[in-house]
Amino acid sequence: MKRLPRPPQPARLSRLPAVGKHIGIAALWLLLIALQVCLAISGCGGPSKTSSIDTVQLRRYRWYLDDVHAKVWVVGQVQNTGKAIVTGVEVHATLCNSQGSLRGKNMVMLKDLQPSERRIFNLGITRRGSTATVTVELKQPEETH
Repeated sequence: MKRLPRPPQPARLSRLPAVGKHIGIAALWLLLIALQVCLAISGCGGPSKTSSIDTVQLRRYRWYLDDVHAKVWVVGQVQNTGKAIVTGVEVHATLCNSQGSLRGKNMVMLKDLQPSERRIFNLGITRRGSTATVTVELKQPEETH
């Protein structure tokens, strides 16, 4: 009976000393941290933030009376059309009678509008007399010191 030759044995890998392995892992971590810092400095870490509401648009709104005609509800939508996160925008709604006298007002703060985001708002305003018009406008939030 003829014996078959032995299959070749895989070459043995030399093992790194434990210290070399730890140095390699530490170097990899340093490289990852340096890459994150470079991305953050170059602006690639995500959208920037702005307090300006110039890119926020009022898309649409409607208003209706509640069942007992004591409140006007205003429901609408705003959109951030810019490339930066808008940190805050105030949505103000004002009720006026047919003579233009103020009959009620309220506001809501919308925070952190993402780029291209459309956000729905809902405001309840207590009526003081008849309501002929409802005006909705966007305002820059006041800086808190």
